[in-house]
Amino acid sequence: MTRGDGLVTVEGWLERVSGNRLPGPGAAPAVAMAGPGRQVLAIGGTLPAAAQPLWTAPLPADRLLGQASTDGQGRFRLLLPPGPATLLIAVPGGYWLNRFDGRGDFASLQVQPGLAPVRLVDDRGAVF
Repeated sequence: MTRGDGLVTVEGWLERVSGNRLPGPGAAPAVAMAGPGRQVLAIGGTLPAAAQPLWTAPLPADRLLGQASTDGQGRFRLLLPPGPATLLIAVPGGYWLNRFDGRGDFASLQVQPGLAPVRLVDDRGAVF
């Protein structure tokens, strides 16, 4: 949805995944909503990932578009300008996103009216 000021509402949820995600016997993944108070940040454009899901450098402050905290069900809502953005999860020691675009950057999304809800996954505790 686009507001009168041109900003687009971006909604989504944060899941926490842990356990054995490998195929075969013994696989017992646990998926749960992240719960309240987890921070989600939106950075304009893309960020180089260097094949690592943890960004440990300072975020480019001039490209910070917004941030939100998750509610009790792990949901978040951001108001962002249209265009490319990268959503990251704040974690101890940096920012997490285990999704890549195939060109060496974290996966980004195109903020536009009608964007489907975004699913972010904190899978630091999972074995793949």
